[in-house]
Amino acid sequence: MTRSGLIFDDRGNVWPTGTEDLRRHLASDLPTAALSERLIAKSGYIRLCRLSYGIRMELQADRVSDAAYASVMHWLADHPQARVILASEPGGTVEEFTGRPAEVESRLAACIQATRARAEPRLHRLRLEPSALDKNSPLRIFRQLWQHGVEPEDAGFSSACDRLFHGRYVLTERTSSGDLVIREHGSGYVAYSNAYLSRCVGLRIEDDPDMEYGLWNRDAYREAMRDWCPLIEDLDVRVRGAGEVRRHIRYQRIIAPLSGRHGRAFLLSASVLASTRPIEPELT
Repeated sequence: MTRSGLIFDDRGNVWPTGTEDLRRHLASDLPTAALSERLIAKSGYIRLCRLSYGIRMELQADRVSDAAYASVMHWLADHPQARVILASEPGGTVEEFTGRPAEVESRLAACIQATRARAEPRLHRLRLEPSALDKNSPLRIFRQLWQHGVEPEDAGFSSACDRLFHGRYVLTERTSSGDLVIREHGSGYVAYSNAYLSRCVGLRIEDDPDMEYGLWNRDAYREAMRDWCPLIEDLDVRVRGAGEVRRHIRYQRIIAPLSGRHGRAFLLSASVLASTRPIEPELT
């Protein structure tokens, strides 16, 4: 097997493996091959090795960078492959499947999610009853408004949510395919960069800079949509935003299903922040 291919770094940049470009960029004294192995194991990089019938994807599933993951998926969409071999941890099992982007995304996301689930959980949800909320809580106020009927397509709906929740709200719509697509996104979230906020409308809720967090949120959204009842929760999370400072965030959230015109179905997710602090990077 040839080792020629590409390295995807923790900011989504792409480097050819057959050159010294990455080593020079990092000003490393390590040989190129040893440096690549270290970056995959410690910094979440992904390596694609070209094969005669497809590619071999090498990564450390419990460390993989979400930016590297997203960059690989964009690359695969532009460069279809017949087969993909996935090596998700040194000395671990190797999977082989078709190179269709949808299947690669599904299999890789499942592998990463399963691996991270075996580690100490960093995403915690605790369901709350409305009576547990302070009487002046914006979540309780919106829950009461929901009982009387809320029109998500009315003029002024978004600005009212923006004022009530200080910009911490997201309006998603269920599409005909079943995806939950962002239609409005407030700017009051501390974990998101301006770059993400400028392009997030039209993305699915799971297309979050932190892939695991996005999938975890999608499950909660689907629960609220299935039951057609507001879901109120207390949350404690550690978020890995791509290229951003990792944060430990505590907040309370409501996810409320809303009926739009012509049979359209929406979900409003809005939250009240309790605390946030940056997480120091690991020393490796």
